[in-house]
Amino acid sequence: MQDVYFIFNNKKCTDMGVEISEFPALQHPERRVEVIEVDGMDGSYTQDLGAYNTYKISIECVLNKLSRDAQSINEILKWLKGSGKLILSTDPMKYYEARIASAISVENVIWIFPEFKITFEVQPFRKSVNEVSDVIKTDEKKFRVFNKGDVSSRPIITLKGSGDITVNVNSNSYLLQGVTDSVTINSEMQEVYNDTKSLNTLYKSIEFPEFQVGVNEFEVIGNVSEIEIKPNWRWF
Repeated sequence: MQDVYFIFNNKKCTDMGVEISEFPALQHPERRVEVIEVDGMDGSYTQDLGAYNTYKISIECVLNKLSRDAQSINEILKWLKGSGKLILSTDPMKYYEARIASAISVENVIWIFPEFKITFEVQPFRKSVNEVSDVIKTDEKKFRVFNKGDVSSRPIITLKGSGDITVNVNSNSYLLQGVTDSVTINSEMQEVYNDTKSLNTLYKSIEFPEFQVGVNEFEVIGNVSEIEIKPNWRWF
């Protein structure tokens, strides 16, 4: 029988004395749209805003018989709060960015009926648990990047170099002007910086680089000695 569990903030539920009684069904995030109503027009129409909404995952749980004392319950309540990485046993190689969406009320019912529900609010996409090994480091200026996810990724690209630098991803170009040492293009945050110093004024493009699913052509033009890419592969 397959081991059924979840891991939140690096702690496995079964190690905390929490067992799963009902696992959540697989879900997909909803596209973010704006419903527009126009005076004089019947009905309405929707405008796609080009993004996905967060959504909620609920897991039905039960405390095992060895975890129903006050100390164990207190440790569980301290664990199941705040934000962190959530991994489900249905796909242990990917994680959700999650937060506890509702307070856990175990102590009031534990002596009568030791079951409770945990509701997580999760970001739209799952990410690889092997993010460190996914990082690309090279001094080559032209190569291919294969996006192994099932949706476009928003990478973090760090370049060591100086002067004017152009980053080409497929048919799109992204221009930096006046780089003096090192610069990071963070497509997730849509920010450009060096450590804690903002370098947004050096970035002359409106859009930020993305890697489409499958093979991507990547090239850097300019005085660059080293390239590091955290690709941020994503899955529904």
